[in-house]
Amino acid sequence: MSLTKGDLDWNSFGPAFDAATADLATRSRLFRLFWLYNPRSFKKNCQDVHRFADYYVKMALSKPDSADKGTKGKSEPDKYVFLQELVQQTRDPVELRSQLLNILLAGRDTTAGLLGWTFNLLARHPRVFNILRQNVVNDFGDGHDLGLISFEALKHSTAGRLRGTPPSLVEVDQMGPRRFSSRKGSLSITASMHHRPDIWGPDVEEFKPERWIGRKPGWEFLPFNGGPRICLGQQFPLTEAGYVIVPLLRTFDAVEMMEPDTSPRHQYSLTTAPARLSVRFHKNLGSKNLVN
Repeated sequence: MSLTKGDLDWNSFGPAFDAATADLATRSRLFRLFWLYNPRSFKKNCQDVHRFADYYVKMALSKPDSADKGTKGKSEPDKYVFLQELVQQTRDPVELRSQLLNILLAGRDTTAGLLGWTFNLLARHPRVFNILRQNVVNDFGDGHDLGLISFEALKHSTAGRLRGTPPSLVEVDQMGPRRFSSRKGSLSITASMHHRPDIWGPDVEEFKPERWIGRKPGWEFLPFNGGPRICLGQQFPLTEAGYVIVPLLRTFDAVEMMEPDTSPRHQYSLTTAPARLSVRFHKNLGSKNLVN
């Protein structure tokens, strides 16, 4: 049956996507016994997500091949559309759907988690917030023109946050001959690398973004993995985060936790994020604005 835009419940995609990825996270923790966890809702949520993805795949496949760059006026800038580029490589609808959902997961939940952890720590460390805000105001002013934004002033904050909570905590790898022994299917806990005092110093557990000034870490810093499997879009979430962080810091003078100071709580899905995080931003030390 042909799927049209009117057949989709546009309010259902987000909840279905979140529920499906949460179930996938539970299944992944069971490894070979993943099939033991297969709630009926998981299948329905996957079907709902697939319906949305298939709608856009169908639209991309229905466009004639003649819609090439040569038909555009010279004054019109070329637009890069990921799905349209994929269609040039394959017309398999299942493969296109899989690739589309993969890039959606990578660009949606990881950036949200990064922003959540960043504001969680900035609210807990007013000194760091004030330093970062002063740098942002000095570089970009206190207006709202996003065209003035560059991202040098953001590197220390985002990199420092990534050190403590990478998007994914565990990876499974099949390793060939090395100078160390590792069996096929061994787990690599990348997060542990970011908490080693022999690499980062005795203050490794302290939130000190200034530790990144003048430092260009190598394999000891793996929020985006490394080597041939490094995240291809690692600059994309940093750019997205910059467009959120800079305007907020240009506008608000302070940020505080809404709840009593407690240890950060994790919300585990296929990616990590702070659980039930609520912070309050202050503008001109006067009216308060709530951002959840």
